[in-house]
Amino acid sequence: MEIERKWKISGFPDHLPLLDTFQMRQSYLSTCPVVRVRESISTKKHTFILCFKGHGTLVREEIELPLEEGVFRRLEALTGHPPITKELRLYALSGGLKLEVSCVDKGLPTEFYYAEVEFDSVESANAFSPLPEYGLGEEMTESAGFSMSHYWQSTRPNQTHCLHCGAALTNGVMQCKTPLLWALQPQVSSSLSPSSPEDFIFPHPTLDETTLNAPRCPVCGRITLSPPYEAPRGETL
Repeated sequence: MEIERKWKISGFPDHLPLLDTFQMRQSYLSTCPVVRVRESISTKKHTFILCFKGHGTLVREEIELPLEEGVFRRLEALTGHPPITKELRLYALSGGLKLEVSCVDKGLPTEFYYAEVEFDSVESANAFSPLPEYGLGEEMTESAGFSMSHYWQSTRPNQTHCLHCGAALTNGVMQCKTPLLWALQPQVSSSLSPSSPEDFIFPHPTLDETTLNAPRCPVCGRITLSPPYEAPRGETL
């Protein structure tokens, strides 16, 4: 479970105790629900994380799983887009709290800063009153659309994914609303090459002879479905 508040901020504070600095790159396999892969490098560790996030603002479900570097690179490549880059600086606050300040996509026209504080409980989050010296601007915790997944959608072209292998497809080919989450399946994540319907978490339609001339995924070679395809009643994509 993740409990955090967010603020706008104009830059990195220069008067707070600095605990660590992280260089990150992150990409999104899905934005609803959020499925993110992130590489994080600090002075203390180098990690690769697969993260799932539920809906919510102040409070939402968060599940993080470690990845091997090779698997991370292959999942990152599936998005077909350059990753978001972040420099995150971690500062000590009073009461044992920590302030995270991030510079996103430094050097690009969309560069911006934001700040976060994580809490152990909703009560402590609601009781927190930032001091002026923290340099925090407008609070954005409850602001719709103020999230990294929304930023990804607005700065990276929309792209759909192959229903069978999960690979990013070119615009104009629609198979499913979100990429397949077969990374959750042990027998699939070990090879990243699902080979049977049972390997998929989301059911997929049965394709008959009328679809044999449909476009095919450039990665796995299986049939894709072009818009305006609509699933028959009762069928789930």
